[in-house]
Amino acid sequence: RQCQNWFARFRSGDFSLKNAQRSGRPVEVDETRIKAIIDSDRHSTTRDIAEKLNLSHTCIEKNLKKQI
Repeated sequence: RQCQNWFARFRSGDFSLKNAQRSGRPVEVDETRIKAIIDSDRHSTTRDIAEKLNLSHTCIEKNLKKQI
C-alpha cells in the first residue's frame, strides 16, 4: 500500500519527499519548562517529563533531539 501511495504521488507530479501538512493543532512545547525539570532532577526520563507536562514522551524526545 505504501508503494502505491508513492507512485500515485509521483504520477500526479508531486516529487516532494516531505510529508503533507496534517490536520489538528500542532503541539506547543515549553522548552524552558523541560529544561527546568531536567535541571532540578538530572535523572528524569522522557516519560517522567512528559507526565509532568501532560505531553507524550515522543514529543519530549523530539524536542530534546532538536535542542542538541
